[in-house]
Amino acid sequence: MVAGYTGRGGKPDPDWWLEAVNQGAEFRDRCASESSWNAWRSYYRGDWADGILPVNLFFTLMRTIVPRIYFRNPSISIQPAKPGLESMLFARVLQRVDNKLIRQMRMKDAIKRIIQDTFMFGTGIGKLGFGAQYTPTPDFGVTGEPLRKDGQRVEYRDHIFTNMPWFTRLRTSDFVVPSDTVEFEEARWQAAWIRRSVDDVRADPRLENTRDLNPSSFRSDKPHNRRPLKPGSRIESDVDLVEIRDKKLNKVMVIAPHGSGQSKVLFFGDDKFLIDGAVSMYPLVFNADDERAWGVPDSKILEPYQLEINEIRTQAMKHRRLSIVKILSKRGVISEAEIEKMLSEEVSAVIDIDGEPMTDVRDFKIGEIPSDLFAAGEVVMQDVRETVGFSRNQFGEKAGGPNARVSATESNIINSASEIRVDERRDMVADMLVDVVEGVHSVIFNQWDEDQVVDIIGPGGIPLWVKFQPEMLKQGQYEVKVDPDSGVPETKDLREQKAMGVYEILKSNPMIDPEKLTQFLLSEMKGVQFDDLMRAMPMQPEGPAPGNVIDMQEFKKTLGGSLGQRAA
Repeated sequence: MVAGYTGRGGKPDPDWWLEAVNQGAEFRDRCASESSWNAWRSYYRGDWADGILPVNLFFTLMRTIVPRIYFRNPSISIQPAKPGLESMLFARVLQRVDNKLIRQMRMKDAIKRIIQDTFMFGTGIGKLGFGAQYTPTPDFGVTGEPLRKDGQRVEYRDHIFTNMPWFTRLRTSDFVVPSDTVEFEEARWQAAWIRRSVDDVRADPRLENTRDLNPSSFRSDKPHNRRPLKPGSRIESDVDLVEIRDKKLNKVMVIAPHGSGQSKVLFFGDDKFLIDGAVSMYPLVFNADDERAWGVPDSKILEPYQLEINEIRTQAMKHRRLSIVKILSKRGVISEAEIEKMLSEEVSAVIDIDGEPMTDVRDFKIGEIPSDLFAAGEVVMQDVRETVGFSRNQFGEKAGGPNARVSATESNIINSASEIRVDERRDMVADMLVDVVEGVHSVIFNQWDEDQVVDIIGPGGIPLWVKFQPEMLKQGQYEVKVDPDSGVPETKDLREQKAMGVYEILKSNPMIDPEKLTQFLLSEMKGVQFDDLMRAMPMQPEGPAPGNVIDMQEFKKTLGGSLGQRAA
């Protein structure tokens, strides 16, 4: 008998699974310092106690690091892993499909949020699905969101389409693996917490045993994760569900923990993701730990510096208040009206007093701001910069102060050293993106059962519409690569300079198509006045007409003829 299942039929034992999930959640709690998450969130949001003058390192670093790591315009290159014209053809079609899906799935937005989770909590999670948000596993022939009998929806997430893959960020607090897992890849199972309306769960035809399901909050025993159930509150109508994917038997199940006094299995079946060689959840870790799968949060390393710099700035603020010049006057010497004159912005105001100015009125201050506070603050900031690997310039400051001069060579050395650490994280994100795309391949190869049409730039720059059967693409073998772009945005001026340089280098190269090179240069020039400079090229006497849909055989013939002419 397999652990977690009962009887000859191998039905899941909900109590066993919930105990395993609970142990996994406690394991995450210990390893990822979950009890500190709310404090870290407060730091980032700027929620400070009264009387604290902060320097928000959490917000500054998050908004500095994330833009340098995520891909502004992620794109995928598909290379055939075996020789042959057919393999090249399949790779070109699949590359176009992938890059259209990446944009349709809004993968950039999900990756940005995953990176932020990874920085804040040590581990970020992405989740891949198909057809509908709460479909546990793709069901061939049923690939969209089900509706209630009255036509109302049971899902509400935007940008999830029928018969299409989707990718989103899963909260770190909603992801669980077995206790004592050293690497996520070796975990037998992965689980995700889901919270839905009881009404929607009862009406969802994908689930069973939902009739007497009641609202629940399975995690209410964790103070930092408590979800209170107050009479009459909106949250009272929600229920916790646990989606578990077991790699041992390639099964997926959805369990309602104690929703009606006892745990209930709402769904149990084969996991098409696992069967097709993909996974549904993709962890991202920047700071690996050698004894546990959960990453070391950057927040945990940063918190002592955050508290220290806040204390220094708060002390400096209090000393500054003490150092402000005050005025001592004998009671009754200066009237209220004359005091208003002293505090006004009027220059050379005449102040009348009923006494002797030199003896009855004088100024004083208690002390100065200690210079050691400024020195201590600079030491803390230097420690922060060394910890995260960023220079002053990359924080938006000028090294050495506003009048300091730094040579281009020095700037390049500093930038190169810091980019090593940034590139390491960007490379991890690229690896995750490749894994997700390969998972998308596994899904669409097996779930798309109708002909698809995709636009491709054919020989001679002619746009072609190619019709293909997704099952054909399974015959190929592919190498997936991410085309990363710089974390620093390219301006239009910089792109224009690069285009002019490329044109000068390649214009005399006989292997370069001069028409495409000219088209590239004009496309990078600023202004619409360059759009129609290029004369219209005559149509090719042979080959498909632009805009017509062709099948794979005709595309293969067209591509083969172009390659033959190029070889000649």
